[in-house]
Amino acid sequence: MRLTWRDGVAAVFAGLIVLIVLAVTGSWGWPLLGSYRAGIVALVLLAVPMCVIGGLVVETQVWLVALAALIGTKWLIATARHAVETSPRVHPRAAAVH
Repeated sequence: MRLTWRDGVAAVFAGLIVLIVLAVTGSWGWPLLGSYRAGIVALVLLAVPMCVIGGLVVETQVWLVALAALIGTKWLIATARHAVETSPRVHPRAAAVH
């Protein structure tokens, strides 16, 4: 198997994802990336086409079940955290401003 143009495009998307993660975690002040939530939205908007173009998303039962398992695990972790958390979380950037 050889690399194709699809692999090149997927690599560009992967590079952009790395930049977004660095921009959000490093507080670079990029427009529309002022919070972790905005960073997550940007990652999803880049990751979906990256996976489709790169050939990761194919019509198979394995990928469907794996994606459902990841989503379910994420939901379970978030729900468990909400159940045991006693005080509201303060965003680190909001705490630094005050």
